[in-house]
Amino acid sequence: MTVRRFCFCLVALFYSLSPLADEYIVQTEDYDPLTQMTELWLKGEVSNRQIRDLALRGRYQNSSEANNAHVSFFLDEMQVIARGNSVSGRSAQISVQVDESIFDLDYDLVSMHMMINGHGNGLSSKQKFLLVTFMYRLAAEGWGKSSSIDEMEKHLIYRTINYLSEMPANHKMWVIAKELKYPVH
Repeated sequence: MTVRRFCFCLVALFYSLSPLADEYIVQTEDYDPLTQMTELWLKGEVSNRQIRDLALRGRYQNSSEANNAHVSFFLDEMQVIARGNSVSGRSAQISVQVDESIFDLDYDLVSMHMMINGHGNGLSSKQKFLLVTFMYRLAAEGWGKSSSIDEMEKHLIYRTINYLSEMPANHKMWVIAKELKYPVH
């Protein structure tokens, strides 16, 4: 009889511990730093210093030349690649790729118009936070203050990244034309 009671108690103990054991299973996606920071950023719980530290942790590559800017940023298996080129200060083409999402922008600097082709792509909250982090890195490298005509592509890439980071999350973008309200250089 005591053996039977012992077995019954043991089985009852295993059943009672089973739900508790599920809480201690480690979910790998919960430990992705970029995902965690994105969730905190959406709640407004991330400081500028934390974003700057994250930006400095990412891998940054700049292979820019005159009239042709090319920069890439890699962080936690996500990437941003931006390219820009201009023709005698009158027009510029900027291409930004955030993982698989590609955005092409044509700037007409004479008429101050911009044409964006998003190819039906949108940006997730995580991709937007990656762009914000990338902007901090570009600012640290001086891209936000590029004001001479020789650095116009850098400045336009910085402005484009800023514009895309302010888009609503998961907003599918096709073709948008708009007038520029600010001087580009």
